[in-house]
Amino acid sequence: MRNVLVTGAGSGIGRATAEAFVAAGDAVVAAMRDPGRSGEVPGAETIALDVTDDASVTAALQGRPAFDVVVNNAGISRSGPVETIDLDDARAQFETNYWGAVRVVRAVLAPMRARRSGLIVNVSTVGGRTPSRGYHAFYQGSKHALRAMSEALVWELAPFGVRVALVEPGFVATSIFDRGGYHDAPPPSPYAADEAWVRRFFLEGAAAQAIAPQQVAEQILAVAAEVRPRLHHPVGADAEAGVAAARSLEFEAWYDTAVARVESFAGPRPQPAPADPADADPA
Repeated sequence: MRNVLVTGAGSGIGRATAEAFVAAGDAVVAAMRDPGRSGEVPGAETIALDVTDDASVTAALQGRPAFDVVVNNAGISRSGPVETIDLDDARAQFETNYWGAVRVVRAVLAPMRARRSGLIVNVSTVGGRTPSRGYHAFYQGSKHALRAMSEALVWELAPFGVRVALVEPGFVATSIFDRGGYHDAPPPSPYAADEAWVRRFFLEGAAAQAIAPQQVAEQILAVAAEVRPRLHHPVGADAEAGVAAARSLEFEAWYDTAVARVESFAGPRPQPAPADPADADPA
């Protein structure tokens, strides 16, 4: 029986992963921001843990015995143009998706190192290995940073017998876009029509291609069973295709194919409104 920690276990991939480890007979700590709202995971020890808060992470994890598997799953997505996105929304994505994983890793590693065993699974996205689509600089930026941290950890932890894996799904049937406000019209800006078009791609693409969160959980369990897992694990046909395209194309060619892909789901790309003279530089 393994000791397993799963963050972001209140819903989606995290909850499916916690349930899958419970079904496998493991001792699971299901961590979530608000257990009162999300509900306990049956068979697991359900705890409150806010990955964006140093004190919350310390209080939840300090003094626990070594985990065999730690799944950093907590994550959020917000779209917005680099020029106009609310900076609190931009920062929140890094605080949750990147710094949240850093906080958890720092809290759990010492006992794993001392025991010379364990596995860190960081749940990323295919977007962590592809160029960034418009309006996702901060979401994908946080996932690219998570990839960089994971690669560094492979180097740093190999002498201590601690393994690292990145699980990289494409579209998954979760509430991430609902919680991220993708159904809402973007705030007024010169980019609003184009951003709405990209949001429509994510909603339509998810509706057409999303896999179940349980499929991602199954991949995580498979990784946990491997003696020496590779780092990268795309999940879903669209994730595998996205990685292949990013490997084979220069950015300019990738950009053209990415725009065409968005158009295949969301229709023709809208044209910008006529320029507002107020936006011009003063003479």
